[in-house]
Formats: sequence, C-alpha cells, structure tokens
Amino acid sequence: MGRSMTKRKELRFANLSTLILTQPKTAPELASSWYKKHEIYEFKNDIKKKSQALCRTSNAHVMAYIGRCIQTGDAQAELVTYDIEEIRGLEHLLSPEICRVLVQSRKAVIVRVLQEQARQEEVGSYDAEKIASVSLASSEFAKEWRRRIMVL
Repeated sequence: MGRSMTKRKELRFANLSTLILTQPKTAPELASSWYKKHEIYEFKNDIKKKSQALCRTSNAHVMAYIGRCIQTGDAQAELVTYDIEEIRGLEHLLSPEICRVLVQSRKAVIVRVLQEQARQEEVGSYDAEKIASVSLASSEFAKEWRRRIMVL
C-alpha cells in the first residue's frame, strides 16, 4: 500500500475511420465562420483595456506579490483577501513582471525540450520520459504561480 503506482497512459488509433461528405460551403458561409481582422483587433483592445483597469486592484497587487515570492524563493505570508475580484484568464496581464517571466519561461521550456530532443537524436535514443521531465522542470514557476493564485 505504501508504494505509489503510476498508471502509464496509452494512445491507440482505431482500425476504421469514418468519412462524412458534405456540400461545399458558400463564400458567405466561409466568411461568417472566421473572425474578421477588425473583430480580432476589438477583442485584443478590450482585453488590454480591462487588464489596465484591473492592474490597480488589490487582486493584481496580491498576484504580483505571489510571483515575486516564487521568483525570489522568499516565504509567502498567509494571504487573507476581502472583496477580491474574480479574474480568470487575464491573470498574467495584471502584472508586467509576471507576464515577462511567464513568456520567458515558456520560451525556455521550448528551447530546453528541443535541446534534449537534439541530444537524444545525437546518441540515437528516444526517451519520452526524459523529455517530459525536462519540460516539467523548466515550467516550475508557471505551475507554482498558477497553483497559488487558484486559491485566491
């Protein structure tokens, strides 16, 4: 009972596939199925305005504090917040320093994984678990930050 059992995930493909033929879409149907450039601009502009307004909230200050504690390794004080705003999906935009660290972290993960894949290719081996562990180790900040802000 004391041992932890990890279940290995498997991926299988069916021997059969189904092809469904449909009528070609008309030009107006195709045009209406994608966002137009001005609509995408409006989405981005709306997000920018909302995140700028939220930057001055207590939630933004708390999230920035959490990010600094993770980055520096400082102990985090117990946080008690009242009337905090519910923000989901824009958290990284509330603090420029958090956004910068998350973007740098994401780029570093990609570089390290590609380096590990190249190293394995050089020696003629393939170890998916090693590649996954490199990715996990490189994304510790992002994981820890998201874990901590979820309890706000």
